[in-house]
Amino acid sequence: EWIKQNPFLVGVNWTSSLESGIRLINWVICWHLIGKSIDTELKKMWLDSIYQHCWFIYRNMSGYSSANNHLIGEVAGLFAASTALPQFDMSSVWREKAFSVLVKECLKQNFVDGVNKEQAVSYQQFVLDFFIIGAMVGKANKVEFPKEYWDRIEKMMEYLAAIEDADGNIPQIGDEDDGYVVDLGQREYGVYRSLLNTGAFIFKRDDFFKRGVKLDDKSRLILNIGGFSTEAKNFTKKDVPLKFSEGGYYILGKDFDGDREQKLIFDCGPLGYLSLAAHGHADSLSFFFSAGGCPIFIDPGTYAYHANKVWRNYFRGTSAHNTLSVDNTNQSEIAGNFMWSKKAESVLLEYTESVSIKGKHNGYLRLDDGVEHTREIRFDNDKNRWSIIDSLACNKDHEISVYFHLHPSLRCEVDNNVIHINFEKGICHLDFEKGFELKICKGEENPILGWYSASYDVKIPTETIVLKKNINGSTQI
Repeated sequence: EWIKQNPFLVGVNWTSSLESGIRLINWVICWHLIGKSIDTELKKMWLDSIYQHCWFIYRNMSGYSSANNHLIGEVAGLFAASTALPQFDMSSVWREKAFSVLVKECLKQNFVDGVNKEQAVSYQQFVLDFFIIGAMVGKANKVEFPKEYWDRIEKMMEYLAAIEDADGNIPQIGDEDDGYVVDLGQREYGVYRSLLNTGAFIFKRDDFFKRGVKLDDKSRLILNIGGFSTEAKNFTKKDVPLKFSEGGYYILGKDFDGDREQKLIFDCGPLGYLSLAAHGHADSLSFFFSAGGCPIFIDPGTYAYHANKVWRNYFRGTSAHNTLSVDNTNQSEIAGNFMWSKKAESVLLEYTESVSIKGKHNGYLRLDDGVEHTREIRFDNDKNRWSIIDSLACNKDHEISVYFHLHPSLRCEVDNNVIHINFEKGICHLDFEKGFELKICKGEENPILGWYSASYDVKIPTETIVLKKNINGSTQI
């Protein structure tokens, strides 16, 4: 039906090379499952369309500032089809081109520490599927990918394992549009847990695998294509890193992976990838915090790309993150739905593993009276206390706003200068110095504050704590 309704190069479904690549991957998986059972006439029609898809992608690969996850998906689809179905005259040419670009982009678009350069966790899972599925199809057809390719995938898995909390929650850093390469039930299961379980069997990493957690259908199928066993034998446990210096993420806390875990993930990295930084958010010196696997201070998500410019700008702006804004402006200047003009640059100043972090950014130096924001976070294990110290270096008057976004399941109460936040396994007290104007916003639209988007095109009210203060010259908060 799809082939009949979408003649070659006619209509919306022939406008995107990325969509063509995703379609090819799903068709290759279908061929793997049912190819021997379909009739000759359908098989010929299907093969003709697969040829057309390969032809289209080969001539329309993304380039320049769009050569991000789109390019990866395009060549992954081209490689999968030309490798699994090598009967076309151009198959070897397509395969060699796709293979070389896929390896190159794997190393180019992901830092050595494993963080994807788009600075968006959802896109990390998106491109990981392309890399893994491509390599599995290659392995099934005796096309081996180089060691550095597999090493980079393993590092990408390490980053996901590091930022996952004890209950499997992963912060919604950067853009998220619910884009998946294949949909084989992993969304209900947990897309990140599915990926980590797949990685556990590829790399025999016990620290990627949660005992007692079943493998989902997607993991089983992908591992089957590559010929990997789904029995947990000879696994080794390695220490997952707590700092990702190139990607700019640092982890503080204690009792990781346990019932009394406290985990804080601090963002001191780049805005995004290439000149557009298309999927990054203005979230420098922001943090995600969970306790006992319960998210407390969260990243509110993305909500929209094109549908509503006001909401698009809010969710990727500074006020939608657990950081500080100056004079109600963003750290980086928005120039379009997927563009930034002036970009904040973050610098790490100090880091003591699990205990303290200090960083700064230059995003507000563009103001008439340039302001440099430095943030330090310290954890006192003995007192079970976190301290956040914000320093503003400037000469004139400015309005400072500090934001704390709560998970929608939480509620807070105010008692003098202390905010009590109740969560499933305990209570978190947020204590702030005198002189602040306190406001707790929920579902407000003018200005927009107090919203959470768990998935694309969905938003619900949540409580956001806002501390405002006017300062005159350099100040420490």
